[in-house]
Amino acid sequence: SQNMLNETETGYENQINVLERKNYIENKTLDKVFSNVGLDIKFKPNANQTIDFTLNTDFAEVEADDRIINISRFPILLPEKRLFFLENADLFNSNQFDHRLFNSRRIGIKNGMPIPILAGLRFIGGNSKWQYGVLSMQTHEVENLEPATNHSVIRMKKNIGSLGSYIGLMNTNKISRDDYNSLTAIDANIRLTNTIRTRFVLGATFDKELGNWKPLYGASITTFKTNGFGLQYRFREYTEDFNPGLGFVSQPNTKRLTLNHGWRKAYDNHKFLQSLSVGHYLRKNWLSNSGLPGIFQTNMYLSTRFIRGESLGLFAPVYIEDNLYSPWEISDGVTIPTSNYGMWEVNPFFGSGDARAYQYSLDLTYGNFYGGNRLTSSFSLSYDLNKSFKLELGGTYNQLRMPEAYTQNTSRKLNLSRYFSRLKFNFSTKASLNSYFQYDTRADQFGVNLRFRYNPIEGTDLYIVYNHNANTNRDLTMPRLPFTDNQLFIIKFSKTFIK
Repeated sequence: SQNMLNETETGYENQINVLERKNYIENKTLDKVFSNVGLDIKFKPNANQTIDFTLNTDFAEVEADDRIINISRFPILLPEKRLFFLENADLFNSNQFDHRLFNSRRIGIKNGMPIPILAGLRFIGGNSKWQYGVLSMQTHEVENLEPATNHSVIRMKKNIGSLGSYIGLMNTNKISRDDYNSLTAIDANIRLTNTIRTRFVLGATFDKELGNWKPLYGASITTFKTNGFGLQYRFREYTEDFNPGLGFVSQPNTKRLTLNHGWRKAYDNHKFLQSLSVGHYLRKNWLSNSGLPGIFQTNMYLSTRFIRGESLGLFAPVYIEDNLYSPWEISDGVTIPTSNYGMWEVNPFFGSGDARAYQYSLDLTYGNFYGGNRLTSSFSLSYDLNKSFKLELGGTYNQLRMPEAYTQNTSRKLNLSRYFSRLKFNFSTKASLNSYFQYDTRADQFGVNLRFRYNPIEGTDLYIVYNHNANTNRDLTMPRLPFTDNQLFIIKFSKTFIK
């Protein structure tokens, strides 16, 4: 159900929809039936090959996405949580630089909205020398959001030598009736010795609107050792119109040079230290189309690991210079103007490690922020009470103070934060209950995700799922917001056929 504004825009009306339609066919009753029935088949022709087929794929049982509070001007890569795409994900991965040439989150989701997946096929195979895979997914048209589209990826990797080297080929395609986007790339990870590794990537995208042969280049060398001095040098360029339709690029149209120098020491019989590292990090960005400077960062770092698994580190001093060539609206009523910004900050962090039943971490950043200042604190605490119960609490607190000149009818102080908790309880080896609670200050909403799973035998699952989003600031707009923004109740039975 969802509360929607009425026709006169004087209040909200609750709209209840039983058995969601995906508009596969015109007949309402039949469409509701077919929209809520799917099929999964897994077939192994031999020990080295697996074929997965999925029909009318549904991911109702998947945990809700994390609410993201992004105070950078670049997009953030959301993690994949859907089991179908997590299987064999390493084979299709190519993220040795700050990109993903294939990002499965681009399939079945757009602008946070689900896109119905009609059917999909995945073929995986390999041996000690070769690995290969093909994935093809067909999505249904959603009016005013996305046309019917085929998403496919082909991946091949040739293992080289005995040190874990490989050279790979990747091809992705996103094709609809009136549009197409394709990527072809070669990537490699070559271990010259146990301590020296090189990587490279060369690719190009072909796009109906942006044009063909829009290249990507990247190369790196790493020599970090367990003991002693090491370095990592990287360079990559995304040309102006490089645009992988099934990939993720956080900073398009940029060249980036990264230089990292450090020294490490591992201790065998120290009273409390396991390892120590210290070094210097530098990165420099330019715009590919104009050569103008982008982001520059330089900092020292120190990191220690203790014998019980705890880690303690510090990035300081950190100097960041950012060139804004257009205004950036970071929040409603707060716009950062075009300028060159030089910023200093410090970033200490601590983690408890995994040696205990409880784990905790804290990551702090304090310093300048585009003419103002910031305090960011990311924290988490988890506790495994026993094999049946686990609790996790965490969040990210962002307090920004911006100049008055940046604001319009709003406060110069911004609290852009998110808090969450997870509870996981196993009633038995066959039944479990997971809960996920989230609150973020930007949207002023509280979200609840409850998921019960009954798994009597492998491949057979019953899910009962409840989602609820509540408005915590009901006076944010007029007319007054309802307490419940939307809620969803799902019962899902799934059977995977394995031969």
